[in-house]
Amino acid sequence: MKKYAVIGVEILLSIILIVVIVFLAIRITGNNNSKDIKEADKKSIQTTQQMAKETVSTKSEESQQSSINNESQEESTEIITEAVTEAVTEEPVQVEEPVKEADNIQTANIIDMDKLNDLVSENIFMISSVFNGSPTILSNEKSGTYIKVNTNVFADYADFKNRVYSVYTKEQADYYISTGYPGYTDVNGDLYFDTNYMAGGGYYVIWDGYTITVNDNSDNECSFTVNVKYQGPSTLNVLTDYYINGNAVYEEGRWVLTKMLRD
Repeated sequence: MKKYAVIGVEILLSIILIVVIVFLAIRITGNNNSKDIKEADKKSIQTTQQMAKETVSTKSEESQQSSINNESQEESTEIITEAVTEAVTEEPVQVEEPVKEADNIQTANIIDMDKLNDLVSENIFMISSVFNGSPTILSNEKSGTYIKVNTNVFADYADFKNRVYSVYTKEQADYYISTGYPGYTDVNGDLYFDTNYMAGGGYYVIWDGYTITVNDNSDNECSFTVNVKYQGPSTLNVLTDYYINGNAVYEEGRWVLTKMLRD
């Protein structure tokens, strides 16, 4: 009996010992697990911190790169701006635009005052020195009843005709040369005047200081009035205003008078 009691005690002690060993083993395992967890947590924290540092570093690099890019863009913008400014401030290139023909638009052909004055001046010369019955353009060279015209005035007969045609219409010029004042003739190409056609007569219009008033200046035609002075035989010391009306037309590419401006 006593033997069985000892065996029972031994078994109980063994069981207690096993329980203690198991408990210790569990504690040791728990401590190891806790240590592993702590180590894992520590590594996790370190990894997170490293990632945070890398992120911050990456952001910083990106920020620096962005700043560099911005500076590069600003420099490029300044270069472009300077180039555009220089291009704008440079003298513009003169480009000749092609002349555009007006479609169905005709400009009226009107005489200017310089040309009108020239015609009136030539008319004065014609009526006072050429077609006045007593020409003042004759030379001392005679041949019978013919006196040669001064070649300083008209080089020859053709020059005389051209001058008359430059002042009056063709119809009027033909009349003055052949019928109206037939004294001028062609002698071997030279211009002579037949003294049989000499005529006297007074002329009382004074052209000095004349003025012109244009009444109508339309396409290819102009009507005007010349204001002169008149000094009659009975009023030699009295000057009165006198008005002579005239017309100019555009004929065969030039402006001419339709008649003599005489009285």
